[in-house]
Parts: sequence; C-alpha cells; structure tokens
Amino acid sequence: MRSADADMTDNRKLVYISQPYGGKPENYDRAQKTLLTLNEFYPQYEFISPIVAYGFAYNTYSYEVGMRMCITLLAHCDEIWICNDNGESKGVKIEREWAQKNGMPIREDGCVD
Repeated sequence: MRSADADMTDNRKLVYISQPYGGKPENYDRAQKTLLTLNEFYPQYEFISPIVAYGFAYNTYSYEVGMRMCITLLAHCDEIWICNDNGESKGVKIEREWAQKNGMPIREDGCVD
C-alpha cells in the first residue's frame, strides 16, 4: 500500500526558470505568468522561479547574497530554462554559466509567451 505522500509526488523533472528581474514589478508579474503558462503547457515538469521564490527580498539582501540563494536553488534542479533574456541580465548570465560549468541541461528561450 502506498502512503499518502507517495501519491503527492512523482518523478517529474524540476526546472529552474531563469529570467531577468532587477527588482522591477513588471518582471515579477511576468515571472508569475510564465510559471502558470509553463505548468499548463508542460504538465510533465515542475517549474520553480527564483523571482517568485525570493523576489520579495530583492532590496533586503546584497546582490551577491541574493545570487547565492538563487544558485543554491538552481543546484537542486534538473534543468534550467532561460526565458525572456535579451543577453543583458547579469543574473541570467551567472545562472547560465553555473549550469554550463555543472553539466546541467540548458534550454534557451524555454518559455511560452
């Protein structure tokens, strides 16, 4: 007999969504919408956004501490999908480089608008 917890989990890959943020409310809103859309289009994955997880603390911590939090979260994921990046986001660059260095699958332009 399976436990109730076993019924709540499965083996879906956990995908980290990397997007520009910069503390901008419109980017926070976009991150939320991105998660909703991706969950609808790709039910075989679980998605997590550091913007949605930590965006409320953007002005509380230094940039370096915030990025360390993001990379710690990224390290728990199976893949990274880069969304809405114009190549100018320092945070997206750091996350991409970490994923490359650690052999994590990267999907560029992984989001559905």
